[in-house]
Parts: sequence; C-alpha cells; structure tokens
Amino acid sequence: MLNLVSIGGLVAGKRPELAIEVLSLLRAEGVEAYLTWVGEGPLRGEIEGLARERGVTNYLRLTGSLEHDKALAELAEADIFFLPTAHETFCVAAAEAVSAGLPVVLTDLPAVHDFLDESNSVLVQDSAPGSYVAGIRLAMSKFCEVSAEQISQTISDKLSPEVVAELFDDIYRELRKVSGSPPPNRDDDDLIQYEPPSGR
Repeated sequence: MLNLVSIGGLVAGKRPELAIEVLSLLRAEGVEAYLTWVGEGPLRGEIEGLARERGVTNYLRLTGSLEHDKALAELAEADIFFLPTAHETFCVAAAEAVSAGLPVVLTDLPAVHDFLDESNSVLVQDSAPGSYVAGIRLAMSKFCEVSAEQISQTISDKLSPEVVAELFDDIYRELRKVSGSPPPNRDDDDLIQYEPPSGR
C-alpha cells in the first residue's frame, strides 16, 4: 500500500485535478495507492466529480483545512509527499514534509532548489500525469531503505526548525483565507519544535 499526501488549496495553481489523474494511473498500473489532500478551495466539487469519473473516490480523502498539528499527523501517516503544483514561491509544505522525514515528489521549480535535491526528492520535469507516476515509482524504489531521520537531516542543515515552522504557519493562514475560516491566533509558543522523527 502507498499512502500519498498533498497539502495545498484546492485551487488551479496547485493542480489537484492532475493529482487525481496520477492517482487513477497508479491504480490502473496495479499500485495500491491512496491520496490524502489537506486543504480547501473552490475546486472541491470539481475534484470530487473527477474522482467519481475516474473511479478513485474510495482511494481519495479530502480533509479540508486542518490545524497545523493535525496536518503534521497526516504527514506522519504518509509514505510520500506529492504535489503537482504549477508554481511556488517556496513550497512550505514540501519543506515541512522533508522535515518530517518524508520523501517528496514535486514539480521541478526553481523555488524549491534550495532545499530539495536527489537526497530527499524526485523533481518532475513536465506536467504529464505519466511523468508524475514515474516520479512516484522512482521515489518508492529510491527511498524504500532510506530512514526518516536521514531525509529529515537533509533539510535541517539548510533551514532551522523555527524558520520552517514560521513558514508553515503562513501556508495555513493562506489555506484558511481560501476556505473562509479566520486565521488562528498564534504566538512564539505555538511554534512547533521539530525533532528528527524515529521512523515513518
């Protein structure tokens, strides 16, 4: 079984419809794949409809907007962080995933080169569903014997836990804006203090 997790708004720029196509292809190729998408947005109805058309409703879970700690819990249950996003200024969610010890499959964008490389990710060169499927398959084989601690270490040398936590708070503020929920109050005590995970 392969548990994929995506974090981002259900908006055009994150291309959730492409994630559904990838999930469908993986299932068609015999991969027992499941996708959890954390985030809300105006495309929810369209994504639910596409999942029905592709026959993957039972393998897709749309959580809506989650508090930070609950999103971290979703990362802890996943095998790979996957996001076929069209553009990013940093992709905080991917940084958070690596910090949690997850390998990442993401669109190859200049914004992520500061913290994603061959030691923790597979970067996909184009937007074809089959290319993401190939990237996920490569990640499955490439990182199957790499520990969560090893993956987490690749980012701890580049970004401090405090910086990652602050940036990740920002993405949840944006997700709440999309969903219409008020942003949560926070102060310095709310920053997550990350420890290298003991395993996935």
